[in-house]
Amino acid sequence: MYVDWYKGLNNNKVYKSRNDREYIKIQAEVEEYIFKKIFIEREGGCDNRNRNELGLIKNDFSLKYKKMMTYFGVKKVVVKLIQIQINLQFYQQEKMMVNEELQNVNDGSNYKAKFVLPKGHFLFTSESVSSGHPDKLCDLISDSVLDACLQQDPNSKVACETACKNSLVMVFGEISTQAQVSYETIVRDAIKKVGYDSIEKGLDYKNALVVVSLDQQSNQINSAVVKCKDDDNIGAGDQGLMIGYATDETPELMPLSHNLCNRLIGRLQECRNNGICQWMRPDAKVQVTVEYKVEDQSLSPVRIHNVVISQQHDEKITHSEIEAELHQHVLKYVLPKEYVDENTIYYLNPSKAFTVGGPQGDAGLTGRKIIVDTYGGWGGHGGGCFSGKDPTKVDRSAAYAARWVAKSLVASKLCKRVMIQLAYGIGISEPLSICVNSYGTHIQGIDDNDLSQIVQNHFDLRPGVIIKSLQLNRPIYAKTSSGGHFGRNEPEFTWEIPKIINLQAWQAKRTQQSN
Repeated sequence: MYVDWYKGLNNNKVYKSRNDREYIKIQAEVEEYIFKKIFIEREGGCDNRNRNELGLIKNDFSLKYKKMMTYFGVKKVVVKLIQIQINLQFYQQEKMMVNEELQNVNDGSNYKAKFVLPKGHFLFTSESVSSGHPDKLCDLISDSVLDACLQQDPNSKVACETACKNSLVMVFGEISTQAQVSYETIVRDAIKKVGYDSIEKGLDYKNALVVVSLDQQSNQINSAVVKCKDDDNIGAGDQGLMIGYATDETPELMPLSHNLCNRLIGRLQECRNNGICQWMRPDAKVQVTVEYKVEDQSLSPVRIHNVVISQQHDEKITHSEIEAELHQHVLKYVLPKEYVDENTIYYLNPSKAFTVGGPQGDAGLTGRKIIVDTYGGWGGHGGGCFSGKDPTKVDRSAAYAARWVAKSLVASKLCKRVMIQLAYGIGISEPLSICVNSYGTHIQGIDDNDLSQIVQNHFDLRPGVIIKSLQLNRPIYAKTSSGGHFGRNEPEFTWEIPKIINLQAWQAKRTQQSN
């Protein structure tokens, strides 16, 4: 390290005198000996190999010492060696402190874990981002293209991707539709809707360079999907696995950690759009950590442990003003009082300055916020994104159906929380597998096998039937691109309307069939 430092100084011609350069070089080599000695003692102990290495270093040090004496005289060398000795004493003291800390860790004494929680408690964190986040901007553009196609042609087949950086926005993919669409106009309207109307904010919809590269959907894929005239029996647009999740910890049957993230993002956007906080710019991120406890296999939120908000802002507002306004207009407005206490920690714009955001700060791409779109880390994820895909793509439609099934089971009070996994193959209409995991929270008298049978008896999970049941051929998708696809009580979100299951009727029918 020190020799590299010397070389850097020498290359920059900071030291022009030969003696000065030589002194620094020898000084660096001498100090390197000291540090090597300490490192070997600290990291490797004193086995034979390390003793041999120390001996070689010591012999080399003797030569360096003689060179110093030759070049610079006794007085200067003695002064330098005193400085090295002081440094050596400092590092020896540091070494003792480190050894004591390591000993404490090994003994378990005097060691404090950062997060000390009661038995049965744990922390879980979720995050969300605003519509002005570059990835979410791309999601909005892709879904806006999808909506424009479905508006004119409900049978459109769309796989639309978007990428953005600085003032460049690229739209590419495969689309088969009878619709006549001005893609560039859709892109600019979406950018404007988010609030990017000047380059100072990160992008200007008026001056953006829009590049469009869209082809027809592959005939092979189309023939695999639409292989018959019966809409109910169309095949899945691709293979894959999809996850649905529901929990009784909130009225929306969503995890509290993620529910709060989406509500905070919604409030931030409301404050910006309505002029409540005029200093706000479109880009924002939030993160919420909730302390949970496990009781009888079910989860109960205890308190909000910490909240992180990063909100893009203009150059005029101070950091203290940002903190005050976020507390007044956002946190107090959203966070439930029963989960907030004196130990709740707030990290409000912890980077201090956040004026550079949007595509100017980061590149954006469709489908990179799949955990934000779903359950905030709960329940798992199949890996496929939603935005820009028409409902024949089971990445989207089957994930919506899985949420519908999960929410129906919890709303029917058959379990307290549940994860549903569905799997499909391209061109195949029936699901290849259905997995139900209630985490042991199912009611007495039934188990997960029973829940699986209930799902199969009450839900037709063929892609064509899902599309019809949830009315997925409508232009409803731009609204889903921000704020999450689940846990929203709005008419477009038909998969959030649970099907209430009569357990007694199902059990009676099963008994009758077995007889």
